[in-house]
Amino acid sequence: MNRREWLARTTVLALATVSGTKAAAGNAAAGLLLQQRLVTTRRIEQRFEVVILNGEGAVCARCPLPGRGHSFAIDPTGNHLIAFGRQPGFYATVMQAGTLKLHHTLTPAANRHFFGHGAFNPDGTVFYATENDYANGEGVLGVYAIDARGHITRSGEWSTHGIGPHEVILLNDKRTLCVANGGLLTHPDYGKHPLNLADMCPSLVYLDATTGQLLEKHVLPEHVHQLSIRHLVQDGQGRVWIGCQYMGSQTDDVPLVGVHTPGRHLDMLLGPDHLRRSLKHYIGSMAATPDGQQIASSSPVGGRVVLWNTTDLSIVNSVSFNDGCGVAGLATGTFMASNGAGALSMLSSTGHTPLIQAQDTAWDNHIRVV
Repeated sequence: MNRREWLARTTVLALATVSGTKAAAGNAAAGLLLQQRLVTTRRIEQRFEVVILNGEGAVCARCPLPGRGHSFAIDPTGNHLIAFGRQPGFYATVMQAGTLKLHHTLTPAANRHFFGHGAFNPDGTVFYATENDYANGEGVLGVYAIDARGHITRSGEWSTHGIGPHEVILLNDKRTLCVANGGLLTHPDYGKHPLNLADMCPSLVYLDATTGQLLEKHVLPEHVHQLSIRHLVQDGQGRVWIGCQYMGSQTDDVPLVGVHTPGRHLDMLLGPDHLRRSLKHYIGSMAATPDGQQIASSSPVGGRVVLWNTTDLSIVNSVSFNDGCGVAGLATGTFMASNGAGALSMLSSTGHTPLIQAQDTAWDNHIRVV
């Protein structure tokens, strides 16, 4: 599929861009970092662990993991933090959020595995985990009750009304869950290898966070049915941004980032040809600034992080960052980015400031503010 075919068949928004790396973000932006604490997972000398970093990048808390980690569910009340194993994940490590004191390690229910993401309800008493019912080839949300001491009970599960749910987020209304059904059928006997490329059907789904009732489901057009929806973030206007990974032909030219207003249609953001192609069909993470006015989308495969303005849907910066995947919104217009070579960098609409280069360390897929 080429650009002309895409334009003819799908609603897209052509975007302006400010290309190239700008001047350094400066001391003011660096000062914002000093006020932050971030959580991520890493591989260090063949060991895996979750760590909390202070504003200077020093490790101030750590907890070993039984295998490679992926992402987190963070309790909004500040009590708990859950680190999920990478797909196919067979552990979720439950910790005290501030100290990373280990409560225990959770294993999935029979014929289930974790997909690496989760979310809490507003009062921190329930969390949801994206899971694969691989016996039936269906996506589910595992629903778990958790008490103040970190004791967990699996109270049930809800259908995600799709296959291969990856990220789940609780929306700002505190009543709605949004799920990215990637559409990829997998089985742990075959690792992450997709078993249904010919008939993938990715979708964006909204569920009632109390009952699991399906509120909305949006399926991508047939001609891009191999565009796997993977990552989600909500902006300050209540729209959900999606980051995708294309599983079709390497010669196809498709957009990877989209915006959806609940109750309306999904718009894919085309962007400049050279920039879109440089992402190499892969978005690895999405993040928003606290005010929701800017979005970051990372492509570790393309070695690039793109920053978006949510007001006019324009691109405000495009930064070359080798193997960069983790992104976290720190303050208005400022992001932290991490990569698989141990680097941490500050990104903004006006600059790219390298901050830390950790030795013998590979930061993993996601980084979050705690």
